Amino acid sequence: MKNLIAIIFVSLFLTACGLSPQVVKIDPSLSDAKSAPPSSDITFALVVSDRRDSPIMGTRGGVYKETSVIKTKGDITKKIHEKLVSSFNKANYKVDSSAAMQLDVAINKLTYQGFGENRISEVEVSTEILVTVTRAGGNYTKTYKANRKKEVLKSPSEEKNEEMINDILSTAIQRVLDDNDLLDYIKSNQ
Repeated sequence: MKNLIAIIFVSLFLTACGLSPQVVKIDPSLSDAKSAPPSSDITFALVVSDRRDSPIMGTRGGVYKETSVIKTKGDITKKIHEKLVSSFNKANYKVDSSAAMQLDVAINKLTYQGFGENRISEVEVSTEILVTVTRAGGNYTKTYKANRKKEVLKSPSEEKNEEMINDILSTAIQRVLDDNDLLDYIKSNQ
């Protein structure tokens, strides 16, 4: 009887230490880009690509790391493209797929890592975005990064992880929208 109770206790303990996989939806929150002059006709094509090897961002930690993966849901580029178009349009830029100038936004990295052996005590989320403007007369390329570590008392829920991931992605993309050098390069094409 004691052995049975011990087996049940150990089984429950190990189950509690295992973390289920999570799938997060990408939906960044962005402010408008820095405005172009209202009368300007600054037009460019916008291409958003996901250059990550896999939708799996990393593991949430715990005893069974191989089953505690966290990954993005579906095509992350559609929502990012939609939000960027809205931000640029509100700032007097015109996004047109047939424009000669092209702005490429490539998600090179979006990672998540939980730290702690039996219990997660810290998570780290990071992203890296490569932006390239291609136009007659040259190119402009710049990398934007964002990283955040957070101490946690328990393993974050799917909703909390989704919030953290979207916050860090929003931070990096907002840096693109706020970059005077990038926007000046785009404006100088006119």
